[in-house]
Amino acid sequence: AHAPAGRANLQPCATEKELAAFEKRVGAKLPEELRALWRLHDGQREAWPGFLGVWSLLSLERAFGVWDMLDGLFAEESVDAEPPSSHPAAVRFGIWRRGWIPVAACNNDTICVDLVPSSRGTPGQVIVRSNSADFELVAPSVGAWLAGYARDLDLGRFITNGRGIYPNDDGGRASMAFIAEREAKEAKRAARTAKKKPVARKKRAKK
Repeated sequence: AHAPAGRANLQPCATEKELAAFEKRVGAKLPEELRALWRLHDGQREAWPGFLGVWSLLSLERAFGVWDMLDGLFAEESVDAEPPSSHPAAVRFGIWRRGWIPVAACNNDTICVDLVPSSRGTPGQVIVRSNSADFELVAPSVGAWLAGYARDLDLGRFITNGRGIYPNDDGGRASMAFIAEREAKEAKRAARTAKKKPVARKKRAKK
């Protein structure tokens, strides 16, 4: 009801066979709440509009693509430096861990289900991972994350422009600026694509 465009963009459910294949590829057993989410909807058809605010729900295939790319780039790189004071104690410090399962994305940032937390964390907790090595602990579980999101929707903490839902923390100004920027980029991309299409040549009339 809050975001019909985002809901219409969701894909059908993932099958048990597909979930088992994903678990085999990442070498980990998924929490039941995450499996239940993908059994409900296997991500989105298009990355935009996002269903989870500005975040796009990833399909199993896209989630593995992000996981595989990050694993190829960083492959459990060790970090010698001490984590900054802002780093959540429940999350192991590092650039990448194979136990971080991507579930949603926005630009180069990902929301991951953390299967390898620190001793102060909870397996299955939900975190935000950014390429700048900034992390945020979002919720202790997938269920708590989604319940919190649903509660925020009911409390009017998001706005919608018919194409997606966005945070309403500042009266929607930052969100509407994000929308305008995103739609301008989409328009430019569409214009470039249109220019690349071959133009059919008209046949010359015979004299």
